[in-house]
Amino acid sequence: MPRSKECVIGIDLAIAIKEIARALALRVPEGRLGFRCPNCGEAVKTAKKSAKQGAHFEHLKRNVACKLSDPPRHVSLGASGRSPATETSG
Repeated sequence: MPRSKECVIGIDLAIAIKEIARALALRVPEGRLGFRCPNCGEAVKTAKKSAKQGAHFEHLKRNVACKLSDPPRHVSLGASGRSPATETSG
């Protein structure tokens, strides 16, 4: 009979597990509970609901190849105040 070592859980359950682990002072390997992105398999952490966003998972390290990873937040601007990709010389 096939068995799986992984399953997908919702963010609310993941946050509850994290809070219980913290409240009970449970020791987990490397301080991580083992949550993984269902798309790329990389490690993720929980992020609680804020004024700007609902609760969600975030990659521990940005993964540009994963469609669920956060896009870069800042674009460095050139001398003209435009993105270097849109600046033209001359």
